[in-house]
Amino acid sequence: MYCDDYIEFITVSSRPYYLPREYTHVIIINVYIPPSSDNTTAKNILRKEIQDIQIKSPDAVLMVTGDFNQCNDFTLPGLHQYVDCETRDKKTLDLFLCNIKNSYKCLPRAPLGLSDHCMLLLLPTYRPVFKRVKPVKKSVQIWNGSVCEDLRGCFECTDWNVFIESCDSVDELNDCKAKFPLKQPADWLTQKNRSYDDQLKNMQSRVDEQKMADLRADFETTTEKRIFIGNVKNRVKTLHQANEFELECRRQKLRALLEKEEACYIKEMEDKEETVLERQAKMRERAKYLKDKRESERLVFVQEKYDQQFRAQCEELRSTLSKRHQDQVCLERLEQLRQKDEINKQNKVFNDMYAQLWEQDMLAKAAREEREAKEQHERNRGVLEVLRKQMAALDAQNKEAERLKEEEAQLLREQRALWKLEDEKALQEKRRKQQETRDMLDHSLASKARKRAKEVQEQMAFDLKMLEQLLEESRNEAMETMQRKRELREEDKRYRDYLSKLMEEEKARECELERMIQQEVEAAWQKRIDQWRRERQARKLLLDDVMAGRAKQIHERLMANELQQMESAKEKADLQRHIEENQRLDAEEAAKKWQSSLMYQNDLVNQIGYNSRQREEERIRETDEFMKAQQAEREYQSRMKDVLDNPTVDRLHPMRRHQLVSGGPM
Repeated sequence: MYCDDYIEFITVSSRPYYLPREYTHVIIINVYIPPSSDNTTAKNILRKEIQDIQIKSPDAVLMVTGDFNQCNDFTLPGLHQYVDCETRDKKTLDLFLCNIKNSYKCLPRAPLGLSDHCMLLLLPTYRPVFKRVKPVKKSVQIWNGSVCEDLRGCFECTDWNVFIESCDSVDELNDCKAKFPLKQPADWLTQKNRSYDDQLKNMQSRVDEQKMADLRADFETTTEKRIFIGNVKNRVKTLHQANEFELECRRQKLRALLEKEEACYIKEMEDKEETVLERQAKMRERAKYLKDKRESERLVFVQEKYDQQFRAQCEELRSTLSKRHQDQVCLERLEQLRQKDEINKQNKVFNDMYAQLWEQDMLAKAAREEREAKEQHERNRGVLEVLRKQMAALDAQNKEAERLKEEEAQLLREQRALWKLEDEKALQEKRRKQQETRDMLDHSLASKARKRAKEVQEQMAFDLKMLEQLLEESRNEAMETMQRKRELREEDKRYRDYLSKLMEEEKARECELERMIQQEVEAAWQKRIDQWRRERQARKLLLDDVMAGRAKQIHERLMANELQQMESAKEKADLQRHIEENQRLDAEEAAKKWQSSLMYQNDLVNQIGYNSRQREEERIRETDEFMKAQQAEREYQSRMKDVLDNPTVDRLHPMRRHQLVSGGPM
């Protein structure tokens, strides 16, 4: 399988059950080349793949097929193209190539399903080699057993060293011709056969002894193996029992150790029980510990208060910390002002964005209203066009009803004229039909006889032609010629006997047919006379029925026209009602759209008021924050005396504490 942007193909190798002996297997390549592919690149890739396959399998049948699109001129030496018809839109885009010449005939078929490519039927025309080539006779000399034994004896008794020593090269040794002298006695071959039989018996006895020895060895080996397996099982069983005994001993020791440890724990618990005096002593020690701890905490708190008093009374430290805090407050104030400017800029951007969105919505709404008005106008125009067509159809129906009435009146007049002419032509028609019936029967008998004779002659000619064709085909097969001729002669004889019998039966059937036809003609004449009498009686009844049916049809057509007029009026009323309903729905839809637009406008106004209130609240909140900052600054000035006592300030300003917690400037 191969797939890229230029070509896609898959290669399948198979070995069918019925395959000519001159081929080893069949290789099929199914190809698809996209229309946008590079033709040169795709052809080179496919040629390389086919050449590799031909090198690996030169005796295989190679078939290349598929959709080649723009590469429909693909050729390769040794491959023959068999598709000679159009496969898609007067173009041959699908190809079938094979390395066997004159092996298939291509016939187009209808496309499969929704495909736009035609299907192709390939009929095999290849004939195997054994049918094309005449059989060859060969003579083979077969030697019997005695001649073979004589030749073997001659080769064994020959002294080949004489030839080897007398020749200087291999070529001279090949050119030497030897005459085998008969130096052995007359019964040397019998003696040799006896010695060969003795050797064979000795060899057989040795083989039997070896088989017995092998049986003994196998028995001893099997016995030793069984003994070894039994010993191993006994050893494993003994070790398993010893292991279980040792495990049981260890369990007993562990059980005794656990009992001893449990007794020790019980004794230790009994020894650890406290008395009343010991409990009182522990309580006294606990009270003394808590008293010392409380006293140390009190001393630490007193020392802290002394330090705070000292910091509150230090003027120099208070002035230094005051300057430091003042600088910090100024920086924080500048940061607050910068953040306020950023917030104002963001609010301005948001307000501009909302104003732009509101303007875009207004423009989109106006465009939508204009588009909907155009669509409503188009719908009204379509409804008016439908109404005009319906009115034209009603007018056409009325004209058709009037035309039908006139046609019915004309038909009635013509029918009355026909009734007058019918009685005049009845006698002439009766005589003419009698003559036509007689001529028809005579012509039918003659045509049947001629047709039957012609069919027999055509069948015999076809059979003879088939026999000649079979004889012509059988001449190409040399081995089956005589047998086939005899079979054909016998078949021809049987067929001729069958034809003679068939002719006799046909003559008998024709005689019987003539007799039956004569009887049928007489019966037909009698039946015709009775029929004419019944027709005269039934014609009057039929005429009355026709007149009644015609009147009924006219009445039904009038009723149908009235029903159509009523239905047209009803359809017109329904159409008017639908038009009014559509107008009402359009008015309601326009009111809903106006209401939704008004609500959207109110929402935009509310959003603008909400944004203005938010900005006012933000301004008031900033003013409050500024006043709080001034109040906090005054509080800082009042508490600087306490803070300057300790350079590491432990009480921070709330804004400073928020800055330290958030990890950045405010």
